[in-house]
Amino acid sequence: MSMSLSAEFADDDIATMLVEMENDSKRTFEKKFWSLPSDFEGTQKIRFLPQSKSLGEKVFYKKHRVHWLNGIPYECLAQTMVDKNGKLHEAEDCPICKYVKKLYAIAGDEKESEEKRIAGSISAKDRYIFRIIVRGKRDKDGNNAEAFPEFYEAGKTIFENLYLILKGGEYGNFLSIAEGRDYNLTKRGKGRNSKYDGSMPAANPSPVFTDKEQLQTLIKNISEMNFDKLIEFKPYNEVKEAVNSFINPVGEDSEFSSNSAKTVVGATPSPSVVKAVTQEETSIEEDIDDILSSF
Repeated sequence: MSMSLSAEFADDDIATMLVEMENDSKRTFEKKFWSLPSDFEGTQKIRFLPQSKSLGEKVFYKKHRVHWLNGIPYECLAQTMVDKNGKLHEAEDCPICKYVKKLYAIAGDEKESEEKRIAGSISAKDRYIFRIIVRGKRDKDGNNAEAFPEFYEAGKTIFENLYLILKGGEYGNFLSIAEGRDYNLTKRGKGRNSKYDGSMPAANPSPVFTDKEQLQTLIKNISEMNFDKLIEFKPYNEVKEAVNSFINPVGEDSEFSSNSAKTVVGATPSPSVVKAVTQEETSIEEDIDDILSSF
């Protein structure tokens, strides 16, 4: 005999659940990074800001490595870095890296395999965090808000572009507050087909601001934007559980066995795997730190 809905849930329970559902529909999550709208195509002027001497920085960016599993980012545990709590995380074995290595081992020399595709989609990616000014930024009341910088995270395409610009010297120190340049961030295509290779500094140098009050506000805000506060390492066991859930979405136990690896790569990829995109990226051997040491 089936149980009626009214018998299974009391009216108070339904009312409470509806309130929570309404709250969830309105709830917004903290947005760490500024980004262009997904459907945006064209050019947005931004300004990359220099390293903060008050924070003891040598470079104007923060490099870290991130895995994506089921649409959730995980800092790679195999990196030594200060986290948001000011604690030094010492590099340790990373369960995701371990699983990626197993997938590549299964694939062997086969160039076009499902194992390699999935391994590439969840392997750790180099990400670079910058502080930027978004030209034309307005607050909720419509006032100019450019003096309130944003964190911007990008991949190797933008990083290598900045490296080559600095190395070439044609645009000078485009990071300079007084004599630098805005940057034309140009986006072509949408979603996984987005390209940023046409992005370049503005033709003419200019100060960040000519207004003294704006400049003072900017300098103060930069000093309060510590990159480390964006870094959060999940506990080893939590990352391991995330890998197990990725391999066996239905909750079957997995210890990264070769059978489970073959099962997941042989099945129809989950939406999260399909969404994962890998880009062919050219590594740069030289260190941008050296270029910036003279600034």
